[in-house]
Amino acid sequence: MNRHATFEALRFLVLLSYLFPMETSGQTSQQPSVAKLDYELVPDFFQLPPGENFVESAGIAVNSKGHIYVFHRGKHPLMEFDATGGFVRSIADDLFVSAHAVRVDASDNIWTADVGSHVVLKLSPEGRVLLALGRMRIPGDDVAHFNQPTDVAFDRAGNIYVTDGYGNSRVLKFDKYGNFLTSWGMKGSAPGQFDLPHTIAIDGDLVYVGDRENARIQIFDTNGRFLKEWRDVGHPFGLFITPDHAIYMCDAIAGRILKLSTEGGILGIYGEHGRGPGRLGDPHQLTVGKDGSIFTANVVNWRPQKFRPSKAVAEFRPNDSPRARRYENADPRWTNHIKELVLFDTAAVREYVSEDSRRTRKNHEVAEPGPDVEESFVAFTRMPRLPRLSGRVVLSRSFAITRRIALAADAFNDALDDLDRGTKHLRT
Repeated sequence: MNRHATFEALRFLVLLSYLFPMETSGQTSQQPSVAKLDYELVPDFFQLPPGENFVESAGIAVNSKGHIYVFHRGKHPLMEFDATGGFVRSIADDLFVSAHAVRVDASDNIWTADVGSHVVLKLSPEGRVLLALGRMRIPGDDVAHFNQPTDVAFDRAGNIYVTDGYGNSRVLKFDKYGNFLTSWGMKGSAPGQFDLPHTIAIDGDLVYVGDRENARIQIFDTNGRFLKEWRDVGHPFGLFITPDHAIYMCDAIAGRILKLSTEGGILGIYGEHGRGPGRLGDPHQLTVGKDGSIFTANVVNWRPQKFRPSKAVAEFRPNDSPRARRYENADPRWTNHIKELVLFDTAAVREYVSEDSRRTRKNHEVAEPGPDVEESFVAFTRMPRLPRLSGRVVLSRSFAITRRIALAADAFNDALDDLDRGTKHLRT
């Protein structure tokens, strides 16, 4: 049976397991409910030049400017797009054979893993080759060669980690100059062994390796010492970890994106398998932008896609003060304007409410969210300058907006002062 047939058979079995869960001891196994990640497709985001097409999009990455790199298997394998999806350029067309993964480091250098050339390349932001690991079109199993490398990652010291996946089932570590340091792993299913290490990501001193065919994520220290493994998360094709330690994984077998906790729990799931726009046809790699948008490279449906967070919930209601009732009755638009003033990142809010414990106790009550609000919390706020108002705000980590509650209080005061002066304009 060829690789494609095996892949489709495995996908079919996974779908059956969801439709018909197994029973044990006369009782049906109860799967814990998992929240759906609140995202929506941005249609036709990537704007290709006339006559160009994506072919089996395999890799995707975002740099510090918000530019997106798509690594695919067409005639211009590495393409750059600006933050609005506009085509910028193709890069180093003649260097690549079969695209697999692309990453961007802290200096905006571009790294590619090519399973056809058996090479990992480091390119400058301008597209010049700065470092080459492996030998062009020459597979091998020593420290100077790869056999179909799948991904690359970097630690805080600049050391380089390569998953040498399809042929060698190992991880190799190099210093920032490309000198070999150590390696670990071999074919197998025991801890520290791999059956196709397909993706790798680093968070601090922890190295996360997606052990694809063993359907697990293995976690090591930076010297390759096995620490633990996470099962029951599906088949890790791609991993991405955000600066605030949120872990995202794409599973091409199930056709979905998962958000994981730092303990390996599934916090949320998004997506359905398929070939049409918005469907996840073999999501092979993913990345997350500063605004929380998720970008995926999808092999089977031949397209990269952008999914943005749906709007946060923010409702403010006037209390019983005569002034608040007067404003609501006089101009009901004020509540709609106020909604736009209070989209906060949870980390920023937590920082604000912890700055002054006395103020926190007096003016804030923080409660945990209900089951439908993923990775969020509800803040009931009695703002010091606004005793006449109370609010209920649902704040989602998906939004990288750094305004604080204090600024919102000022904005509320400004808006109400405008109404006091008889103006119809509410500042946002």
